[in-house]
Amino acid sequence: WHSTGALIEDSTDFPSDAAPPPSAHPSPPPAPPSMEEVTHSIVMNAGWTWISSPLLNGGTNDVLGNMSGLATNYDDMIKNQQLFSNYIPGYGWFGQLEVVTPQDGYKVHLTTTGGVMSLTGVLSSQNGVTRNLYSGWTLFGWPSMV
Repeated sequence: WHSTGALIEDSTDFPSDAAPPPSAHPSPPPAPPSMEEVTHSIVMNAGWTWISSPLLNGGTNDVLGNMSGLATNYDDMIKNQQLFSNYIPGYGWFGQLEVVTPQDGYKVHLTTTGGVMSLTGVLSSQNGVTRNLYSGWTLFGWPSMV
């Protein structure tokens, strides 16, 4: 792109003795996860909020609990690409979504005012993790604190 003439070029010539552009160098691999506990705070809205976290890793009730006091109603819900569970006060999460993972993205519906949900845990390695792609849309999580 040349702004002076509003031209778009298909290619760029580099002198033979010049270093390749920075984008030609691959990024270094991520550091292995630390065994220290970390906390991830997620702002939750009343209504629907899209979430993912590297700490969403385990049974729905064990990981989410009552979402730091935000889940209080039968109409509170968490959904992934195919499954969902509702929150039952005094019991916990009930439904087909029994396990949450860092690879998945989720939609959470809260009927009360929003707030901050805090998750605390140890990061798990995501090396070698595979992900299914669905026809149409696929909801991915972001398994990193960065």
